[in-house]
Amino acid sequence: FTAPLLDGEVIDLVAPVSARGFIVTVRNSEETVKLPPNSFASVRYDVEVEIRRGKDLLWAFGAQRSLFTVRSLNVTESSIEAVPPVAEVIKTLSEEQVFGVDASHFQESINWQSLHHHRLRFAVLRATYGTRPDSKLEEFWQSFETSPRRDEVAVGFYHFFRFKEDMPPAEQADAFLEAVAGKRAKLMLPPTVVIARNVYDDAISSEAEVTAFQEDLLQVVEQIEDALDVPVTLLIGPDITAQVPLPPALANRRIWVKDFSNSVPKLPNGVEDFVLWQFGTGEIPGMKGVIDLNTFNGTRSEFRDLVGGHSSG
Repeated sequence: FTAPLLDGEVIDLVAPVSARGFIVTVRNSEETVKLPPNSFASVRYDVEVEIRRGKDLLWAFGAQRSLFTVRSLNVTESSIEAVPPVAEVIKTLSEEQVFGVDASHFQESINWQSLHHHRLRFAVLRATYGTRPDSKLEEFWQSFETSPRRDEVAVGFYHFFRFKEDMPPAEQADAFLEAVAGKRAKLMLPPTVVIARNVYDDAISSEAEVTAFQEDLLQVVEQIEDALDVPVTLLIGPDITAQVPLPPALANRRIWVKDFSNSVPKLPNGVEDFVLWQFGTGEIPGMKGVIDLNTFNGTRSEFRDLVGGHSSG
């Protein structure tokens, strides 16, 4: 170890767990703890520690996240004792905290019973990607409608906005509205538009292109809102806000922030609050592959108020 750890010492986690490691504080020093591959079923790990002083808490291990949460670690000379996977731990957390997932064709299936069992109380499904419907939407929706938990797990839909000449904003909004038409549930999240950069989209390298991006985005949002009579939520990641400021006309929308890098989400410029935080990805028992994990920024009562009165048309 680059910093001596005392046998039996308890250290506190100061950032979420990733697939390969996490960051902890040991006597006021930040430590990066790396986990060996395929070790998530185990309770004890060999660790390699690196000092990280005076820096923001940044992920250093890639995009994939494991489904673990750690409150504290019991340190021995060469190993740490971690808490169980979050699918188990999440049931012991505060009853006020609300967790959920978002899913697209990258997920093979959704086990609604497993979501509910592990206290995941909402799922937002990708309805459209540009002008195309998500290939898994109808399958996911059919499984939701036939699930005995359909009245206990809130559901919502999102549109992945594309900035591309051959995907006009009006056609994107129409595609989303067609994809979600008739899909209603007892508990529904408002519709969401995802604002992110896509490597296949048109460039944003000039003021004119920034303006065009903002105008197209605004048109998609307003067209969906006019049709559904529900304010749209905006899912925003740091990759896009560094290039394109949020249009002032959208400044009052609910914000769903994507931030895998910090233990507290970093909000885009001009944004003062958020309703949802996409904080990482993980695995859920009963489902194959990884899935995005989110938490609601509020109480259970506030969450019920959010999901109690919306439909998709």
